[in-house]
Amino acid sequence: MKHVACLILFTFTALAVTAQSFTAIRGGAALSNLKYKVESNNRARITWFGGIVANFSLQEEFFVRTELSYSVRGYQVPATATSNKGTVRYNYLSIPLLAGYQPIKNFSIMAGPELGYMLSAKSKDDVNNLDIMGFVHNRFSIDANAGIAWSLTPELVLDAHFLVGLTSLYRVAYTDENGVSTGAGRDGFNRVLQVGLLYKISGY
Repeated sequence: MKHVACLILFTFTALAVTAQSFTAIRGGAALSNLKYKVESNNRARITWFGGIVANFSLQEEFFVRTELSYSVRGYQVPATATSNKGTVRYNYLSIPLLAGYQPIKNFSIMAGPELGYMLSAKSKDDVNNLDIMGFVHNRFSIDANAGIAWSLTPELVLDAHFLVGLTSLYRVAYTDENGVSTGAGRDGFNRVLQVGLLYKISGY
């Protein structure tokens, strides 16, 4: 996995230099949750992300952007009469593939798919710190990623992205109010809002 990540990073950097675009580092804070089709008591939690970006100019207003990103996702679980307050943490390595448009100077919009791979999954409360990877059905994920960016200086950019999970994490069994099985399905979809800074390190 480390060798693959290094190869991807080298490829991004080489392509960006060839295309006379730019490479950058990006990082910031995120608000993350897991959306279920059925009612749940999940609460969003604050996490973080970081990565390296390659941006390729196509024309004056259009561009393509990709990134090798490490991010922390998950959610909070409030305390109940039978359980302690806790958090669930998912660690992801992901690659967004975004098409962008710059309608006015210093401002751009972008959207596209984001491919992810879950590296680890843990659940923690006041008593236990558990590895829950065995409960995760899909380690590979596909998210829809949409974002905006505002250039503060030639080197520094403020951006925000919203990610909607298109693939589920878990297999679940559904029951009615009497506890009788009504079928099975897949559930648990990532919802992430990222706000961060992008700093151009070459090509700008």
